[in-house]
Amino acid sequence: SVMSHELRTPLNAILGFGQLLEMSKLSDPDADSVARILRAGRNLLGLVDQVLEFSRIEAGRLSLSIEPVALHEVVREALDLARPLAEERGVTIEDALASEDGPVVLADRRRLAQVLLNLLSNGVRYNRPGGSVTISAEEAGDRVRIAVSDTGPGIAEDKLGRLFQKFVQVEQSAAERPKGTGLGLAICREIAELHHGTISVASEVGKGTAFTFTLPVHDPMRALDAAFDDAKSSPHGVPGGVSLLLLDLRELQHTLCRATGQTLEQLQMEFEGLIRKSVARTDFLVFVEPLLLAVMALTDRVGAGAMQKRLVSLAMDWLAQRVTAVIMMLYTVL
Repeated sequence: SVMSHELRTPLNAILGFGQLLEMSKLSDPDADSVARILRAGRNLLGLVDQVLEFSRIEAGRLSLSIEPVALHEVVREALDLARPLAEERGVTIEDALASEDGPVVLADRRRLAQVLLNLLSNGVRYNRPGGSVTISAEEAGDRVRIAVSDTGPGIAEDKLGRLFQKFVQVEQSAAERPKGTGLGLAICREIAELHHGTISVASEVGKGTAFTFTLPVHDPMRALDAAFDDAKSSPHGVPGGVSLLLLDLRELQHTLCRATGQTLEQLQMEFEGLIRKSVARTDFLVFVEPLLLAVMALTDRVGAGAMQKRLVSLAMDWLAQRVTAVIMMLYTVL
């Protein structure tokens, strides 16, 4: 944080004064000089951000907030951010995702958008005038395979192995000299691996390049099965087996959103935080959907009954602070 402050403070000052000059009445040569200062300053600030981010990754201090994410929503956000550059370069961006009912992945939404934007921007930047960039996705078992392909000049096979190395830049054509730190794809690789996924590249000189990365599919039933298997094999099990408790507040989601002014995602994070503080470390929690909680409790029928009362009490207290009338269903399966 100290390094970040020391690097960003002078850069922000340069950019701030540059923007003030930009708003002034200047001669054409002076306006051009100010524009160059601002471009260089923004470029340098972006480089500093990348270096600091990679330092956090290498130090193991990059935390992810993994949650079910509708892939088409994040793709749409990344496309909106990439289109201005595409229009400037005369490149078409095509969204080949099948529909809005596409796959739901387990990912950090912000980091997923970062990877998509990096790959789309590269596809535009290293393309030819009139070229195209296409993003597509398909499910493959318990994974979603996301591909970003372009119609650029392609990359020689002997250079592909260096693409994901840090501080390495591969020149694709004489017309487009590499810019930046050479950290963008290295960061993408680290983010993919933190998601227990992979990223790879295939290219053919003269035809284009395709980057593919994988993410785990959000499958509620598979998550429940995995949690149940983990609970059964836990060394902390007790005679009497494993109990499954389901707490379903989905009927209230629209009422809660209207009453609190919060989004469903915000309510989910708040509710999950409350529950996680109130269960034992040996219990397994799975949020099958927002506001639908499954708890694998390593306890017998008596213990499950006590946990049921505790969860109901917690949920009622939480709900009472937000709405006056609630509908709640609680099931116990032993």
